[in-house]
Amino acid sequence: MLIVESCVDDWKQTPWTQIDIEGIEMECKKLSKDIRSLDKDMRNWKLFIYLESILKNLLTSLRAITELQNSAIRDRHWIELMHATQVNLE
Repeated sequence: MLIVESCVDDWKQTPWTQIDIEGIEMECKKLSKDIRSLDKDMRNWKLFIYLESILKNLLTSLRAITELQNSAIRDRHWIELMHATQVNLE
């Protein structure tokens, strides 16, 4: 658990332009594989379910980050996103 949370905390501190999507994705898949290789009885444990959900959510977020880093995204798109999410990114 500590490894997963530590990695996620480190990744959250990464500046937007320096996010290594492929590297993070590979590490998430490796961590997912590691926890799935545990005894099958552990899959019902709350901790297992928690770690699995963190990794799945992060992989989903990486897809969104990939789209948002697209050079076709314009200021108007960011304004629409901020309005829709009610978050100011300035």
